[in-house]
Amino acid sequence: MRDQAPIRVGVVGIGFGQHVHVPAFRRDLRVRVDAICASSPARAGEVAERLSIPCARGEWRAMVDDPDLDALALSVPPHLQSQIALATVQAGKDLFAEKPLATCTAEAKAIVDKAAATGSVGAVDFEFRVIPAWLKAREIVESGQLGRVRQVFISWRLETFAYRTNQHTWKRGADGGVLNLFVSHTFDSVEWLFGPVRRLAAHLEPATGADARAEVWLQLVNGPNVSISVAADLPGGSGHRVEIYGDDGALFLENVSNDYIAGFTLRMVSRAGQATTIELPPASTAEDGRVSAVAEVVRRFVDAIEVRGPMSPGLQEGLAVQRLLDLTREAHRSGTWSS
Repeated sequence: MRDQAPIRVGVVGIGFGQHVHVPAFRRDLRVRVDAICASSPARAGEVAERLSIPCARGEWRAMVDDPDLDALALSVPPHLQSQIALATVQAGKDLFAEKPLATCTAEAKAIVDKAAATGSVGAVDFEFRVIPAWLKAREIVESGQLGRVRQVFISWRLETFAYRTNQHTWKRGADGGVLNLFVSHTFDSVEWLFGPVRRLAAHLEPATGADARAEVWLQLVNGPNVSISVAADLPGGSGHRVEIYGDDGALFLENVSNDYIAGFTLRMVSRAGQATTIELPPASTAEDGRVSAVAEVVRRFVDAIEVRGPMSPGLQEGLAVQRLLDLTREAHRSGTWSS
């Protein structure tokens, strides 16, 4: 059990970092955001002044080496996150990472192994695990109300801001693409809801450059087959929908709103055709829905730090998803099932 001094957090990255990580961490009274880092001192200083953060840095290594910081929260492209995450846990600091954890399984495993060796607590921000609609869906699946789950279809089709405005950004480059940005979430959700994946097949488009669209087919170790269709470049896309079909009924989890966290509805249909809309807690419309979800992952992270105990979603979940991302790329290249 740690003492009652605030956990001193440094945020690395000023995109998602300033808009989501900072307010999410500040919701937990056990935490103090003491530093922020950007690609230059000037950029970091502007954000630090606006958000009343005491320290601004233009170099992430200075954050790792700062003895006055207990933990780092990272919101940077995957190739940078892999380096910073490994250095963070090597220094014995606790780590709050985004997905994907790294750029390949070997890098992700190195982070997991080093965190275990130093005793660092590690979180990976798979925030769908904490959304009320998804928690309720998991409860229904596990309760057996649908009977044996036969088949799952997941579609997530939208046009991101980067595609809509034709921005040249890392999110459309090798670090981005639908696999890293969206399918990573989907893989974690599948294993959380239905269990581990045994093998998969995949097709990515375009064939060169960052993937804008992905079709993935999963066979689970002990569960339903899962079909996944995700795209980031479709104007007027239909949104995010999960269809779960069982022997005794079906469950539909859907979000057609612009807030990809807070806009979900949940509907169940019995074998006889009776449809029921599941009542969910009202979502706040006053803020970005990502803040509330990330704040819940932060709460779990801080709980784990206080008792130096296990964290979920944590680094092991990040490693599991990284393995599936690597398998997806291999399956696309080979045109065969990968396991």
